[in-house]
Amino acid sequence: MQRFIPCAVLALAAVAGAALAQTRSGTVIVRVPADAVVTVGGEKTTQKGTERRFVSPALEPGTYSYQVEATWTEGGKEVKVSKKVTLEAGKTATLDLRSKKEVKTQVPSKPMPKGEKQPSKEAGKKPAGKKPIEEKKPEVKPAPKQELIAPKELGFVPLFNGKDLSGWKTVPETGEPFTVKEGVIVVAGKPAGYFYTGKSYKNYILRFDWKFIKSGNSGLLVHIQAPHKVWPKSVEVQGQQSDHGRIFAIGGASGKFTVSKENQKKAIKIGDWNTTEVVSKDGALTSKINGIEISTGKGNLTDGPFGFQSEGTELHFKNIRIKALPDSAPSDKKGEVQVRNAVAAVKVRIAAQPAVAARAAVAAGGGEGWKDLFNGKNLKGWKFFLNAKDADPAKSFIVKDGEIQVPGFPNGYFYTDKSYKNYVLTYDWTYPKDQPAKTTMNSGCLVHIQPPHKVWPKSVEPQVRYKDHGKFFFIGFGKDSKTEQKFDEAAQQKALKPSYEWNTTEVTCKADGSITVKINGTLVNQGKSELTEGPIGFQSEGARIHFKNIKIKMMD
Repeated sequence: MQRFIPCAVLALAAVAGAALAQTRSGTVIVRVPADAVVTVGGEKTTQKGTERRFVSPALEPGTYSYQVEATWTEGGKEVKVSKKVTLEAGKTATLDLRSKKEVKTQVPSKPMPKGEKQPSKEAGKKPAGKKPIEEKKPEVKPAPKQELIAPKELGFVPLFNGKDLSGWKTVPETGEPFTVKEGVIVVAGKPAGYFYTGKSYKNYILRFDWKFIKSGNSGLLVHIQAPHKVWPKSVEVQGQQSDHGRIFAIGGASGKFTVSKENQKKAIKIGDWNTTEVVSKDGALTSKINGIEISTGKGNLTDGPFGFQSEGTELHFKNIRIKALPDSAPSDKKGEVQVRNAVAAVKVRIAAQPAVAARAAVAAGGGEGWKDLFNGKNLKGWKFFLNAKDADPAKSFIVKDGEIQVPGFPNGYFYTDKSYKNYVLTYDWTYPKDQPAKTTMNSGCLVHIQPPHKVWPKSVEPQVRYKDHGKFFFIGFGKDSKTEQKFDEAAQQKALKPSYEWNTTEVTCKADGSITVKINGTLVNQGKSELTEGPIGFQSEGARIHFKNIKIKMMD
């Protein structure tokens, strides 16, 4: 019997295919001594020679990190070099791991010094009466072999920038036991406490490198629950050197976990850097050390921030990175199963990409009716207001690479040349890492803008500032105005991706004045005001922010 896939599934697959079409491979060139053994992303390579080339699988736009290691013998001693290379989709990154001595032996030969005689023409003549000696043709070397980079590091996002603890919080709040030196987080061990992520996580793969200066104790705390204290309700992945990787519940949490003592002995490298991996999936947890499974089980907690303990002994951490995993879908819903199969068929990780998932959801619900407010080329259909008479809008709202890039100064906004009522608005946004000094990562989306245009006009602002994105500000409203909102901060913290990644916000404005906001598909706020229509705008307010994919769909 012939089977048909529902239109919603086909629409989802079409969106997924479009996302795949935008992917591009990247190339890493590694220069090493000819006898070096090279690994990229933990996988040993088979190439030989002084230049090794590696091509990644198709990557979605963004930046990816790979750990490159090379080992060779120099002067009778083993040399081991390990460095991280950053690769962008569609670009080439070059990494030279050779020592200065090794590089010198490979430079081209110098031209002949002045005064030294050139070989005479007679020297090149063929001897009389003898068969000409056949000249050997230079050996044509094949083009360098290109290997695929191991995909196991694809999709990972660094959580530690190597410079400071931006994005992390600490207990105690003074941050006393935690410092950053030479790309490493140094945990003093005293006083007791932990540094933890500023947002909550549920389904993910976490990897980090760690090393004890001497044998001691620490731990990774996952699914941390408030209040923050020593020690909070959570699940601990033991960091004690002799028992590292064992999972157990603390602070009133519960769960059943098993541990392999034999594998612990095999896996842990004493006095050296180790890599721990923790997989969290709907309450189930698994830990690995250096690729060897140590502990597994399931507890009653499923999500929360995670952190690393200071517990009596100096310990070092680096290369903390995370990869989001999709939420589990109910297995008894045939439509959802078909959707997952359709997405898998085009090899796009929709569920792990919130921005793409939001677009897919739009297509699955009926892609028609959506209109681009930004054409990706110029600001046709938009007007501007800046709080400086001589300000040039072309410098405050820059169209580049299909984005509207806002430097943040002076204050102002760009807004639609038409008024809108009863619609759904969706847009993508990101705060680049190179922010102005003392930035608060602040901007806003203004809906129902009322005249006169000024900084700031009467309107409803679904906040775009990172820390409280989605919260409503009722600008220019009087004391007697009736306004309401139900801002879910916990849902907002879970929904937000890191500020420097692309996030998707959806704002629904209904004819009765009610407004709802979703971040990456999660409802974070709903409210109401007396305003029901007006132009739509986006603020320039002291921070660098980029916008793209600004779309609108009118409702009946």
